[in-house]
Amino acid sequence: MKKIGKVRFHKLGKFGYFDFENNFSVGDWLVCETDNYVDMGRLISIAEDKMPDENSSILRIAGESDHKKKESNNLLIAEFLDIAKSEAKRLCLNMKMVDSTITLDRTHATFFFTANSRVDFRTLVRSLAHKLRCRIEMYQVRAREETKLMGGIGVCGQRLCCDRFLQDFKHISVAMVKNQNLNVSVKGIKGICGKLLCCLSYEDDIYREFKKTIPKVGTMIEKGDVQGKIVFISPLKKQVTIRCPNNSYIDIDPYTFEPVKKKTAEFPSVDSNFANHGHDENGSIKEKDSFTVIAENNNKNKEINNGQKAKREPIKRKKRRTRGNKRK
Repeated sequence: MKKIGKVRFHKLGKFGYFDFENNFSVGDWLVCETDNYVDMGRLISIAEDKMPDENSSILRIAGESDHKKKESNNLLIAEFLDIAKSEAKRLCLNMKMVDSTITLDRTHATFFFTANSRVDFRTLVRSLAHKLRCRIEMYQVRAREETKLMGGIGVCGQRLCCDRFLQDFKHISVAMVKNQNLNVSVKGIKGICGKLLCCLSYEDDIYREFKKTIPKVGTMIEKGDVQGKIVFISPLKKQVTIRCPNNSYIDIDPYTFEPVKKKTAEFPSVDSNFANHGHDENGSIKEKDSFTVIAENNNKNKEINNGQKAKREPIKRKKRRTRGNKRK
């Protein structure tokens, strides 16, 4: 039965999908062939839901000669990087070369670089292809991908997650920081790359699901004689902290309490309003002086307003005498 294997050729996720019938196991180094080159990669998983790459196949398991050839190719990477840096400097290109790879048959070389903006590297590719006698590919990487290539130790004291096992970089937002009750201005939530830590996304689903099932901060809750206001939420402990009327704080299980319902004002019935506003029991209008009183009050208010407006009218001032307008 044919299987489809996912083979990784480089740290930055240069993958290939190949079908095979042999009993390869995850972790084996395989020599693979495509349309353009022959390279050596590592089988990292069995992907049954993927389609294999066209015109590609697995030739064999990598032997000693293949590993020695791969090591000799790795020695050329430093030389290739020096040539690429000098050519980029000669062409006045604002870019930084980070890493390079060479295929097993030495027909392809890939360069990874960082830049603050988009770079036109077509002239550089032609120059490198002429000097290195192979096909050149250029990839612009971001800060996290650069850190993945360089490696290092994180703030937790362990090797970086991106260097160990992360394949794809998720979008880390400030909302994840706030969900975990962390301060946005703290330096500890940023990694070596200067971006928010990737590990903030590991437990974000737990915090979101817990906060969906409990009242928000500021809600009044009660149970029996105990009543208070939610001031802090701890999703990992599955508890909330409430402040009681006597300014004491208690950690409780939010599922055992209920939100306090606001009491709505009791409005008078429509029938009583209808009977008290100048109507009799039969629904006819009573002959009262209420309407005339209201009309008189309205007229008085109009008179008062007109008098205030008259007071506010600007006073006509006399023209000032000037030198040309003297008394005769």
